[in-house]
Amino acid sequence: MRNLIYSDGCVERLRLRGSLCQSSNSCVYVPRDVQRNRNERRYRWTLHATIIALCLMTCFAFAVSPSERQQLDNFKVSTLKGLTGVAVTVKIIRDDPATLSLLKEGDLSGEVEYALQKEGIEVRNPTPDVGLYVVLVKVAGGGPDKMELSIDVQSSLRQMVYLMRDSTIKTEAQTWPAVGQSRFGVVSIAIAKSMISRTVKEQAKEFAIDYKAANPKRSTTEETSTSSGQTAEKRIEQK
Repeated sequence: MRNLIYSDGCVERLRLRGSLCQSSNSCVYVPRDVQRNRNERRYRWTLHATIIALCLMTCFAFAVSPSERQQLDNFKVSTLKGLTGVAVTVKIIRDDPATLSLLKEGDLSGEVEYALQKEGIEVRNPTPDVGLYVVLVKVAGGGPDKMELSIDVQSSLRQMVYLMRDSTIKTEAQTWPAVGQSRFGVVSIAIAKSMISRTVKEQAKEFAIDYKAANPKRSTTEETSTSSGQTAEKRIEQK
């Protein structure tokens, strides 16, 4: 004798040998061990799906930089909230004018602006209500006998703020990142330019992640309307 089980859970005793099941209905019989294996597989898949879902929820919940997370933990609000756009400025400081002379501020600024616009962040002219995205690059070393450069790259956002003790006092201050996070290293002259370019793009990506977390994307209609209006304004200004 062997236990067989309906696919819907009904159990019936059947002989190992002899005629086929005499049941008048057309139910399909499934051996108990097969049904058990199916249940185990179903349970494993459900468990895996649950774990993956929890991981994704955790990733989205903490999809901001450590600095932005600290800002949110301390003050419960992001300084990027409501920011409509940024102006970009790049400053390169060299210990010698000849050091990495092929690296131009204008070229680097164009790369940063493109990286930000690619993430949906509007790049505008500097105005009091627009954040100033500052990229500071420090380069030291080089020369005929030195084949390595010391590089320090830092990107930050500066905004106009008021002092709590006196609201009439207004000044410009760094608001992002809440904790300074420059990248420092020593690299070969041959790859220094490309390394700096890659670093500023990575920092722009980090800023974009925090920016989008603080400013959920608007509907396509609103974006199209805003874009059209701004384009018309630019054309009028140009005329």
